[in-house]
Amino acid sequence: YRAFGKDEDDNRRMLSEKGRLKMPVLGLGGTASFFLPLAEEMLLEVAENVSVRAIEDSGHWIAEEQPDTFLRELRRFIQETDGK
Repeated sequence: YRAFGKDEDDNRRMLSEKGRLKMPVLGLGGTASFFLPLAEEMLLEVAENVSVRAIEDSGHWIAEEQPDTFLRELRRFIQETDGK
């Protein structure tokens, strides 16, 4: 947590020098998480091509709470974006 300030500075510098990410970016949010309603807006700050998907019956720890759904959505995203 002590490095958050430096991370913020580094991220702002990289965004100004290189712009937003061009590759497809996946955001997964659990339906019980605070992140899901904000995910697309937040990710569009740093990436141009964003997909956000909701994971039912999950909170913040998706890989632990819904591992099969996590893997299914990750595989689907990779297949959809393969070569893009």
